[in-house]
Amino acid sequence: MYALPLSLGHLSIVCLALLLYVLTNRVHHMRRSPGSAVAWVLLLVAFPYLGVPLYLFFGLRKVTKVPNAATSLVGQEQSQKVVGGDTQPRHAPSWAKDVLSAMHIPAAVGVQALHFDADGRVALLGVLEFIERAEHELLVCTFILGNDDVVAARVVDALVLAAHRGVRVRVIVDAIGSLRLRKASMLRLEQNAVALRRFMPIWHNSVKGRANLRNHRKYMVADGRYVWSGGRNFAVEYFLDQPRHPAWQDVSFQAEGAIAQHFQALFASDWTHASAPLLWGARRVVSEALAHSAIDAFYRLQGTWQHVADLVMSSWSGAATSASAQQPHAAVLAPALQDQTLQMIASGPDQADDTIYSLLLTGVFHAKQRITMLTPYFVPDDALTAALALAVRRGVRLELLMPRTSNHRLADIARMRPLRQLAQAGAHVQWIDGMCHAKVVVIDDAMALCGSANMDTRSLFLNYEVMTAFYSLESIEAVDVLLQRLRQQAEPYEPQMPGFARDLLEGMVRSVAFEL
Repeated sequence: MYALPLSLGHLSIVCLALLLYVLTNRVHHMRRSPGSAVAWVLLLVAFPYLGVPLYLFFGLRKVTKVPNAATSLVGQEQSQKVVGGDTQPRHAPSWAKDVLSAMHIPAAVGVQALHFDADGRVALLGVLEFIERAEHELLVCTFILGNDDVVAARVVDALVLAAHRGVRVRVIVDAIGSLRLRKASMLRLEQNAVALRRFMPIWHNSVKGRANLRNHRKYMVADGRYVWSGGRNFAVEYFLDQPRHPAWQDVSFQAEGAIAQHFQALFASDWTHASAPLLWGARRVVSEALAHSAIDAFYRLQGTWQHVADLVMSSWSGAATSASAQQPHAAVLAPALQDQTLQMIASGPDQADDTIYSLLLTGVFHAKQRITMLTPYFVPDDALTAALALAVRRGVRLELLMPRTSNHRLADIARMRPLRQLAQAGAHVQWIDGMCHAKVVVIDDAMALCGSANMDTRSLFLNYEVMTAFYSLESIEAVDVLLQRLRQQAEPYEPQMPGFARDLLEGMVRSVAFEL
């Protein structure tokens, strides 16, 4: 006699769960892949008591609403007033300008100087020099601040010294990406007047219901004038060879100009979504001890400078071993470029649109000669895969460069289906030996992209990411030089049809591709 009320009660909970799903997706204008949408609906119907908490905890992927046209117009006018100078793209293709303007991305700007760093040793010297250059304010946002004593510890030393020079230093690290960051390092930063915040920790998160959203952005801003960005985190594997572990290949860049103010505004937004770490046992340290700590940091930095500079010089003279991932025959010092046109493109839950994804789709449909993608993880959704295949069939040369084996085994499994589909359409897929962590896209001679976003669904739909578009021909040619060095050590991928078990495994892994 009690079965009917219980059934009605359960049915009511299921209906409320589905209503919650529909309303939150409508209010926040959340776009999902069909697989992700079906998975959430099935979970809410089959296990509503478990599905509702999980959905509220992990399922929401936007923290902003779509702005209206008036807000958009005011925002763009303010963006142009802030940076001053040349705010109109001098070389931007019309399709990129139109789509980014429609998504309220700040306009492209001219920069006085730009250079790329592909060699990890030179890049490390550039990072330390960048921090030392700051005179008034230094803003740092990174996904990973490691716990090694070679690179991460020296970055912490440089930040401490900057604070002792009177620079206002603020640092954002992702709570999950920097999970292994030592408490001692956090305490040391706090005690030396470096403001540290963790981005969206699982517990004590200032933005409720967004525990699955990670800040994957990597950039630094000095004095609102200089910017550093790219794919590198602050850990030893991104810069230096270690015994039996060659340094990962990656790309970063530095620029001087108005674009730094766009990154500065981005940092202000990221800062509001981050939380101060809970440092139990924190204590005040007397000024004399802090002074001694700063002196020790100075001498450690000097030792690192000398050691890395010696590595660079030995590589330059051809004395480095060929086993290194950073080959001695490569020119480690890239030339500086003058008067280039750049555009910062932020993407993630703080943007109303999936900006990088939309730009990629638009670029693929407008490409006429070539598309080159360099990425460590390649797990595109069905729409982007279909667009790339169509581009190949209408005569566009599609080249995909990625490591033969990355540091994420599941991502390597999930990429095989789209790779086979594109290779069969005529794409040129190249395997790179060793880990390559760079994220670069080139479309014709119209645009190059470099930054933090991988070509996978997590970066394109879930993570906070930032890419920079380069429109000047000299910038695109400089990126092509970096890509050519990788091509020289790459081998072609030969597609093979999987067996039943392998095909089933790939399908299962792709079903959770959003979380990879």
